[in-house]
Amino acid sequence: MLGRLRRWWQSWGFRQSEIEGEGTSLQAELEQLAEKLDHLWSFLAQRMGQWEAERRRIKELEAQIAYLRQRCQALEERLSKREAPVSTGQQAEPTSQKSESSESDPIAFQAATLQDEERRRQEATEAGAVDAAPLTVPLKREAEPEAQESGASAENAERRAATGRSHRQRRSPERRGGRPRKTLAEKVQAKTAPRATISERRGERIELMCWQRGGVWECWLFWDQPFADNAFVQMRQGDQWLEGNGDTGWRLASLTEVVEIVQVDASGQSQARPIWKGLPEDRGLLFRLDRQTGRGRRVARVSRGWYLAMVPAHWECADAPPVAPEPTAFSGYRAHYFYFERPEEAHIRFRIHGRERTLWQRVVLELRGERLPDAAVLEGRGPLFRSPPVIWAEPRLWQTIRTIVIVEEGKDKQQRWRMQFTPNSEPAQPLPQELAERGGGWYALRFYDANEQLIESLDFRFLEALEAIQIDPETAVLIPTEQGHSTVRLIFRHQPACRIEPQQAFPEELIQRLPNQTLVQLPADKPQWDRTYWQASVGSVAVELCVDLPRIWWALARGSEQKGAKHLTWQAQPLQLTRQDFSAVSDTILYLKLPATVRQVCCGFPEDLRPFQRPAGAKEVKVPLREFYDIAPHYQTGTIPFLMQIDMLTPVEVARLILSRQCAFCEFTTEQEQALLAHLLEEHGTQLYRKAEWHELRQKKSELPREIYQCKYCDEYVEVRGNYPTSEMLRHQEQYHKGKQERFEVVSDPDVIREKITKYKDLPRFYVCKLCGTFLDISRDEGVLRQHMRRCHWDAISRWI
Repeated sequence: MLGRLRRWWQSWGFRQSEIEGEGTSLQAELEQLAEKLDHLWSFLAQRMGQWEAERRRIKELEAQIAYLRQRCQALEERLSKREAPVSTGQQAEPTSQKSESSESDPIAFQAATLQDEERRRQEATEAGAVDAAPLTVPLKREAEPEAQESGASAENAERRAATGRSHRQRRSPERRGGRPRKTLAEKVQAKTAPRATISERRGERIELMCWQRGGVWECWLFWDQPFADNAFVQMRQGDQWLEGNGDTGWRLASLTEVVEIVQVDASGQSQARPIWKGLPEDRGLLFRLDRQTGRGRRVARVSRGWYLAMVPAHWECADAPPVAPEPTAFSGYRAHYFYFERPEEAHIRFRIHGRERTLWQRVVLELRGERLPDAAVLEGRGPLFRSPPVIWAEPRLWQTIRTIVIVEEGKDKQQRWRMQFTPNSEPAQPLPQELAERGGGWYALRFYDANEQLIESLDFRFLEALEAIQIDPETAVLIPTEQGHSTVRLIFRHQPACRIEPQQAFPEELIQRLPNQTLVQLPADKPQWDRTYWQASVGSVAVELCVDLPRIWWALARGSEQKGAKHLTWQAQPLQLTRQDFSAVSDTILYLKLPATVRQVCCGFPEDLRPFQRPAGAKEVKVPLREFYDIAPHYQTGTIPFLMQIDMLTPVEVARLILSRQCAFCEFTTEQEQALLAHLLEEHGTQLYRKAEWHELRQKKSELPREIYQCKYCDEYVEVRGNYPTSEMLRHQEQYHKGKQERFEVVSDPDVIREKITKYKDLPRFYVCKLCGTFLDISRDEGVLRQHMRRCHWDAISRWI
């Protein structure tokens, strides 16, 4: 038998080793298969993107072919009308008809007059009139065939006439400034208004933008130049025609090759000229990202917000990026993310061949003065001052700045006030007095070097009639009480001529206007009014304001309720949480809306507060409650506070973990553990335990008699310790009740024995658990029953709710 067991054990161990080896090999095969699937998936995604691009390219080519066919048919019809057979001596067409044709199609009219001129020259040569002067035609071009040097200028003039563009001189810095920036109200409306296409804009400009498709970043080139409807434009890079058109842009196939624009006019002549020289191999591209559209526009410097750097793949980011690098459509290049919340921290560094290089950074130019608290800077506006600020910069920077242009923002180009001046070499540069005389407004400062190249631009606002903006109570963070937030008062102190008006829907009864100040009551239950927009005006001078209350709000989202922060119900009173919210697979998320100045918060239970960072560019902090799955099970029943703490401030109770249990035998539910135990022992004690019988007591106390009999005649209790209990009772019957019928019974109830027999009054009290059969001695402590039920059968006799 032992030999069989030994052989079976050896075979089982050998089989187990075989199973482990097969499992290891199977796991390796699975890992290889998963890696192959990942490569196949990325390959399929790339191929799908290429197929979609080819499909769009085919559709665009079909549209272009149809367009060219229509143009060819129109040209054939025009040529057939104008090339009628002309006999010798036939008179020229009336001037009136030519004028009409010239008005209908000036390009075709010029081509026809050139043909007539050439034909007349040939006829004059054959007739011997070589010296005759050529017949002139009213063409709009410059021609000086006599001078050889002017030939090039005439050729350029004809080229400008053919392309419909004229030579424009470069504007001076004072006349520049770009399109006017939108106000805060216009910016809100622009989010819902349709965007203009590239063909609707005016003024030639070449822009490079990035766009992510299929997880791969691509570069698109936009030629922002209005051209005639009868002109056909294409882009060529090397030997490859680029995908795209004038409205959507052209997708680059390479970053290092030159891009040429090819334009075909109505006469069928094509002209090509380079518009982008390509990127040197040791350079990169920087794009400023728009988080709403997911696209980026190329920039030369960094300031605030999200940026994408497209650089060679062997470059390593010197700082910790917020997001891992992503692939690009160009071989040997990767895309790196960067986010800067404060402009003074804006610099991008890479480690190239073991050396760190700063490729993009912000030019340090500061505006100093008496600033007023204003939250418009969080939305891209410049700071707010009481009077025109002073420009501060290092002396070496002033050596490169030659011209400063002041441009009024928020108005049309025709109504914008502007001026320029030359700065001195002092570190602090005051602004001209003409600006202070205007009393206020929104202005931009543009700094140009000696070559009239833009170095930096800043904007600011000022209003001399506005003296102060205060929040009552004035504190860095408004922490709610257990009842929530209280009403906040907003105070605008100003001169009597100044008027404060809301720029959004706001009840007028909450605004109190006084001669020197305007008081605004912000209710405690309106989180949407934490950021309000106002306008301070004096006569025709108006400045937009934005006030941000540093209040804290929170909201809870479970499962399908996670539709974004704008759909949440924000509140400032403790939430009710359950044990399921803290499970390892829970999808419950606690959202915290914090002031803009707060970047980190600690959350958790009183003995375990854990830090959570606000993501770059986000307004809320997400706290997944599953992060606390390891500590929540340690709590049993009751109410446990879930806290939030900012820096060293007092912790705030944002939620309460309610741990309730229900009786397994009825629907009794309570948060108190002792109350549930008392209910179980009182109401369902017969289902949980029973009293130990006499023979069970003898197993614990061997000195107890085997049985105890009670005589029915004299209530005498007879202890039987031998093996013949009947003989003992008959002996008692014969001695005390001779001649009577035997009447006696066995007493097995320990309580009766404890009560009737004095010697057993201190008999131990034992109970037997019906669930596990354990003997429990409650003689000294009656809480033994509760402890046993809580320790051994808690999950069987109760459940979580």
